Amino acid sequence: MRWVAGATKASAGSTSKPGGTTAAGGERAIGESSNRSDSETSDAMPLRTPLTSVSLADLSERLTGMGQPAFRADQVARWLYQRTVTEFSQMTDVPASLRAELQDSYALHGLTLERSQVSIDGATSKLLFAAVDGAKIEAVLLPRRRGSAVCVSSQAGCAMGCPFCATGLLGLRRNLSTGEIVDQYLLARSAARAAGSDVESLIFMGMGEPLANLENLEGAVARLVSPDYCGIGARRITISTIGIRNRIRRLAAWPWQVGLAISLHAPNDELRNRLVPPSRSFPIGELMRESIAYQDKTRRRVSYEYVMLSGVNDSTGIATELGRLLSGQLCHVNLIPYNPVSGTGFQGSSVSAIEEFRRIVESTGLTVTIRRPRGRDIAAACGQLAAGESVEQR
Repeated sequence: MRWVAGATKASAGSTSKPGGTTAAGGERAIGESSNRSDSETSDAMPLRTPLTSVSLADLSERLTGMGQPAFRADQVARWLYQRTVTEFSQMTDVPASLRAELQDSYALHGLTLERSQVSIDGATSKLLFAAVDGAKIEAVLLPRRRGSAVCVSSQAGCAMGCPFCATGLLGLRRNLSTGEIVDQYLLARSAARAAGSDVESLIFMGMGEPLANLENLEGAVARLVSPDYCGIGARRITISTIGIRNRIRRLAAWPWQVGLAISLHAPNDELRNRLVPPSRSFPIGELMRESIAYQDKTRRRVSYEYVMLSGVNDSTGIATELGRLLSGQLCHVNLIPYNPVSGTGFQGSSVSAIEEFRRIVESTGLTVTIRRPRGRDIAAACGQLAAGESVEQR
C-alpha cells in the first residue's frame, strides 16, 4: 500500500476582507494567504497531531521506528479512511499496546463535528465543524438516488466577496489544510452511515473558492481518489469555481477526471463584475478560453452555474446573450433559484421568469437544468453557508 503524497498546508494569515487582489507576478491568486504545513504548531494547535494530516510515508516511518512491521501503517489507514472508525480502540487488528500509543500521540481528525441540523425534508443535513484554532466551517449532506452527496468547504470564509452569497460576505479567515478537507468527507460519511446511508459523491461547493487553495485541494483530491485512502471514483467529484486565471488549465492537467462547475452568473463583464468582483481581473473572454481548453483536453462537460436574481440577471435579453456566449461548448447550464441571504437586498426570480429564461437558453441548443433548492430552512442551500455567523453587506 502506498499513500499519495499530498499538500498539507493551512493558512496562518489573519482574516481578509472580500474582494482581495492578485499578488504581483500571479504567484498568489485572489483570496489566497500565506501557508504553513499541518505539522507546524502554534499556541492553538493540539498536543495530539491529527492523523489525517500525516502521510503514510511519515506514519510508516514512525511505526517501523517503533519496531512495528511495515504493514501496520496500512492497517491504521484502512481503519481511518475506509472503515469510518471514531476511536482507536475500534482498530481491532492493531495490537492494543500500539492503539494506546497512537491514542497518546494522535487525534483521528483535525475537525470536530459540533452540530448537525436536519432540514424539514428529512434528508438534507448541515454539519458544523470546528478546527483546533477555532475556525468554523460547514458541509452539507444532500440526498441522491443512491446514498448522499457531500458538499464540502475548501476555506474558512471566502475572499471573493460575491454580494449575494453569505460566505462571500464573511471575508476569508484562512485556507483549509488537505487533512481538514478530507476530514469533512470522513466525518460526513460517518454521519451518513449512522443514518443508514452512505456518501456516493463529493462536491467542492461549500465555503470558499477551491482554486484559491489549489495546492491543498489537489492534495485532498489525491487522497480522496486513491484506493490507499478513500477510494472515491474521480468522476464522482466536482469542483466549483468562479474561475481564477490559469487555475482551470492546471485542473485540466490533473491525472484525475473530476468534474468542473463554473459559477458564471452573468454573460458579460459589466454585469459579472458586479456579481463576482474578482472577475474584474479575469474577463469573461479569458474565462471562456480556459473553459474551452479544459473541455478540449479532458473531453468532459463543464457545468455553468447561474444564480437567478430578480431584475438583475434574469431578463430575456440576458438569456439570449448567455445562450450565444455558451453555444457550441461541451457544457450544460444549471439555473439556481436564489436562496435568500438577509441584508443583501437581492430577491430571487419568479418561477415563471426562470422557466422563460430556460426556454430561451435551450433554444440555442444548450442543455439547461433548474436546481432543486434543498435546506433553505436550515440555511444549508447554495450561497447560505456562514458557519453560524451573522453576515453584513460590505
